[in-house]
Amino acid sequence: MSAALEISGLSVRYGRSTVVREVSFSVAEGESYALVGESGSGKSTILRAVVGMARDISGTIRLSGEALEGPRGRGFARHCQMVFQDPYASLHPRRTVDAALSEPLVIHGIGTRADRADRVIEMMRAVGLDERFRFRFPHQMSGGQRQRVAIARALMLDPKLLLLDEPTSALDVSVQAEILNLLVRLREERGLTYVLVTHALPVVGFMCDRLGVLRKGRMVEEAEAGQLREGRFSDPYAQELYRFSLGAGERQGQAG
Repeated sequence: MSAALEISGLSVRYGRSTVVREVSFSVAEGESYALVGESGSGKSTILRAVVGMARDISGTIRLSGEALEGPRGRGFARHCQMVFQDPYASLHPRRTVDAALSEPLVIHGIGTRADRADRVIEMMRAVGLDERFRFRFPHQMSGGQRQRVAIARALMLDPKLLLLDEPTSALDVSVQAEILNLLVRLREERGLTYVLVTHALPVVGFMCDRLGVLRKGRMVEEAEAGQLREGRFSDPYAQELYRFSLGAGERQGQAG
């Protein structure tokens, strides 16, 4: 199976600080791959490098075998999209759902006004949003509804690769499972490839086939989802993350 995303020797710097150090991994087409680690480990920075938001980088990023260099163009947007952590921050407060979803089609000159309206309704249904939300503004919607809009917007150009940056961490616990189930269903229905950034290992076990563990900007281990479910890690830091995901770390601290 060919690779949807290949990253080789990636380093990212912000000023004098190097936040990602010589990271390499590959994601096959149709695979769901997670980047995990504590805050500041470089997870989200890698996604920003892929979409061109991190400029001071070295190494190679390939999308379906083609090296990405310089500003990302329209071709990139039709192949890869990103869903951010906070849907309220990622949606324009003065744009309706219809305007937010139509915008990518307008920018790329896709379809007539009627075609775009049909596509908006189609994608709203795909993410489980009733048509009555079409002309609402972000502040008139719940966090879960806003994230559904953000996911629909990412899918408007029918990309094959989605970069998911903590897509449920800003949502209420009661809504998180709904969004995760939606993402799983969309992946199956549309043959999508995911790269997921998260600190929640149970989410990885539910959504992903493989994961890479980052610590202080370095990839310390890659593992299959089966290894995660069984807690079989070779790196001590990965083992520690797993123990804390079970609450073992907290219990050990109380016992000490």
